[in-house]
Amino acid sequence: TEVATGLLEKSAEAGNAQAHLFLASSILAEEKPDVGKAYVHLLTSANSGMPLAQNELGLLYLSGKLGVADISAAISWFGRAAQSGFAAAQNNLGALHERGAGVQQSYENAAKLYTLAAQQGNQSAMLALARFNADGAAMPVNKSLGWALANLASEAGEKSAADVIKNIEKGMSREELAKGKEELDRIKAEQKKAAK
Repeated sequence: TEVATGLLEKSAEAGNAQAHLFLASSILAEEKPDVGKAYVHLLTSANSGMPLAQNELGLLYLSGKLGVADISAAISWFGRAAQSGFAAAQNNLGALHERGAGVQQSYENAAKLYTLAAQQGNQSAMLALARFNADGAAMPVNKSLGWALANLASEAGEKSAADVIKNIEKGMSREELAKGKEELDRIKAEQKKAAK
């Protein structure tokens, strides 16, 4: 791995943004990471326009691992990545809007961002939209659609979806559940059509 790290460092020195991102990721994965060194690599990669690096930098600012949490910087980096269409950043920004963390709370803005991320298959965003549909946050209550989205997230591997599904099902009639199954089939059919 020393040879690989050496090659990555040379590539990063030559200005390769991807190499900077790989180096930052490997540093942060260490048992005792040098966060400052990882930050420099992430910043270089993010400034060159890599949405993944911008999102990771946002998460680093949000975590407080740089000394203190800087939610304004996190929002700025998530915003840049989200504008590039990066689903994870759209989801992260949606979560901040939902909670009103660093921005004015807006379920409407959160729903828009979650929708953009969910359309790209982001499981967390699908689950957030499921909750929004089931409880009527930012949209009319549609338990059937909420149930379908939660099941879609579950099928995609979202571990916390099972609890959301159970909570939604508690308040559903048989008719709503049948409609939910229809919604799930409809969404899957749309996804297949879009994938072609």
